[in-house]
Amino acid sequence: RCVMFANFSIRQSYTIIFLLLVFWASIAYYTMNTLIESQSYYAKLINLSGKQRMLSQKSAFFVHRYLFNQEKENFTYLEEILKELKSNHEYITQNLSPQAQHFYFEEPSNINGKMNDYTNLIEKFLNYPIENTANDIYKQSQNILTDLDKAVSVFQKESEEKTQELQKRELYIFIGTILTILFEAHFF
Repeated sequence: RCVMFANFSIRQSYTIIFLLLVFWASIAYYTMNTLIESQSYYAKLINLSGKQRMLSQKSAFFVHRYLFNQEKENFTYLEEILKELKSNHEYITQNLSPQAQHFYFEEPSNINGKMNDYTNLIEKFLNYPIENTANDIYKQSQNILTDLDKAVSVFQKESEEKTQELQKRELYIFIGTILTILFEAHFF
């Protein structure tokens, strides 16, 4: 009989070991659940940031296309893009980690300010479509493209760091579970 459990009955010893296994299984479940949620969270942020890059370029394209041919269809596309730009930006800004908030809201990147300026330019164009505003939209779309690329990189880096942290926790859980099982095997 194991010295550690000398004062316990077999039932009490088995209960302790069983509870340890339940503990490790619960921690494993929590870690896996956290990893899945983390991956889902970062996947959505990365996807929406990438989409913001595409929409910024697409909106500049439809602005110039509308100026060139005055087709109402291009104007309608631009309105839809503006809605989506705002919706995506709102989701991103409301779901940032503290590290990403610094990047998103402060200089030199201040993506929040640049995106607000950009959507305001599009609204201005929709209200009064002139070439000067169209040129400003094109320039601004090029400027925010670089910052949106950086945002995707920030989200990817955060995701990788979170995954590494959870992988370390998973290793501790594995070791703890194996030690508990070996202890149980030795005891019985």
